[in-house]
Amino acid sequence: MSFEKLEEQFSPEEELAQLKEHAREVQRKEESRELNTANFIDNAFDPEKLTQKDVEMWRRFQEGTLTTYEFFAYAKEAAKDPQRSPFAEYLGNEMNKENLRKQIEKIRSQNEEGEGQENNR
Repeated sequence: MSFEKLEEQFSPEEELAQLKEHAREVQRKEESRELNTANFIDNAFDPEKLTQKDVEMWRRFQEGTLTTYEFFAYAKEAAKDPQRSPFAEYLGNEMNKENLRKQIEKIRSQNEEGEGQENNR
């Protein structure tokens, strides 16, 4: 699934509105089973409760600058609000998928390099 980056040219209010719309769209797709995930169904998640902190974390994830330590501190704070915590969990899931994708790419690259070296012998 492709996720649009929040553009720096938008005001903080526009970024927040864009993130809320993104979360509503994911929630709608999950409820209709268009997505095979359950981040935002069967819980108290309310996209309207998202905050500028959520926008900041999402933007930093999209930019690749969000560290695991920073994410855990954010998730701990978000966990206090059952209407926001599913978004933190969703962000964590997205981070895990991205990390796995990077690991797979690294392994493939190493395998291709190894095959090239074997063919040169």
